[in-house]
Amino acid sequence: MKKNGYADTTIKGTCKRLRHLQKNCNLQNPENVKGFIANKQCSNAYKESLIEAYALLMKSINKTDINNIYNELLALSNNTYEIIIFPEVREHQNFTAELEWLNNDFMGRQGIPIMYEAFSGSEENLSITKRSLENITTALTTNNIKYLRVAEVRSWYMENNETFPEEYVIELLEFCRTNNLKIFWTEWKIDYPPEVKVITYIEKLIEGYEDIVTVSFSTNSGEAQPAVGFLNLDEMFQHWGASIQAWYWDTRYDEDLQNMPESLLALHASVAKSAGTEIIQFEPYWYFFNFETGEITEKLELLFQMLK
Repeated sequence: MKKNGYADTTIKGTCKRLRHLQKNCNLQNPENVKGFIANKQCSNAYKESLIEAYALLMKSINKTDINNIYNELLALSNNTYEIIIFPEVREHQNFTAELEWLNNDFMGRQGIPIMYEAFSGSEENLSITKRSLENITTALTTNNIKYLRVAEVRSWYMENNETFPEEYVIELLEFCRTNNLKIFWTEWKIDYPPEVKVITYIEKLIEGYEDIVTVSFSTNSGEAQPAVGFLNLDEMFQHWGASIQAWYWDTRYDEDLQNMPESLLALHASVAKSAGTEIIQFEPYWYFFNFETGEITEKLELLFQMLK
């Protein structure tokens, strides 16, 4: 299967196109998406690939019953683990539409417990998601939010040689303290003293808030193998976690993440569990769920079996 070009039909290629659409139009509004694609200056072949990607997304959204899936996850866990869903949303042109989706699908303030993206970095167009406290407050009043997620931001700012917004993070920490929330903060970079400080930087920044912050190592790292990252955190933090990612396969071997053996991903999770992690977060969602139907795959079923 081709790695490059518009004929790429892998899920990775589809998701890249969806991210492109997400950055430029409101995915909740089909007419807005159609208009963007029609007016885009690109080849007809690429336009067709965007249309196909969006059609797959709509098919998945229309068929997926998140409450049923959540109950299936609880059954697979057999009450061994607390299950929290991480809805992968981005604040772009229409926060109201995103909030409506969360309210409807996750059943409101007493509904499915979720981890909400607050602050994250991305390689796509060197972008950053930094939600305002006002928007987080709005989301909190209508959703059952247990954690705010801070993802790979120290790594992002260092990679792009930009000043890290410490004041925003302190405000976020204080907001969580006031609103009885916790933070899950994951990074893929590690320390290379004395120049590169990631984990020790976070350690100092969260002083006084250690009880509400879980610091995590992301296994998509190209700088350290999972076990090394986990052990470093175990030595430094009161609460630590693991972001177990099929992106490991892409980072380490430049291969489609769907080809990562589920047994290896489960091994990474088992190593984190044995080392003492309190939270294990998994991504991307399309590795564990059928991209078209949203149904649980055998990969996720095997993962639960190995972690029992």
